[in-house]
Amino acid sequence: MQVFEDVFSDAQTEMIGVAMEYADNSVEAIYIFVAIVNTVVFAQALFVKGGNLYEQHVLPGVDTSGKRQQDSMDYVASQAERIIQAGETYHRTVPSEYRLRYDAKANSLAAKYQTGEVYDMTKTFPLDGFEDWEKEIAAGLNA
Repeated sequence: MQVFEDVFSDAQTEMIGVAMEYADNSVEAIYIFVAIVNTVVFAQALFVKGGNLYEQHVLPGVDTSGKRQQDSMDYVASQAERIIQAGETYHRTVPSEYRLRYDAKANSLAAKYQTGEVYDMTKTFPLDGFEDWEKEIAAGLNA
């Protein structure tokens, strides 16, 4: 019998898997940002390749067509929705923001979560959080 933690873990594994597939297994690290505001899921990914940070639309050496980008992030969003549904089923609080970092070399996942209202869609938006995190990641790579 599957429990909330199983769904939560499996959904995150699926998120990383689709991002790795998008990158043709050619990256050192993947960063996935997910924010949930009401019923809207915002998903975005960053990739480290050759020691450089790339947004998915400029990742070198892979098909970065708009459809492929959209399909991969739609799948990430669908996994976040799976977690939401599991939270409802098992009466559990689900994160409203996920920051996942997958180190492909070490095959390890690190995650940070926030619950409650992170973005109010009037003064703060998920894109703001994503862009701030992207700057933090880039600064860490350049340190």
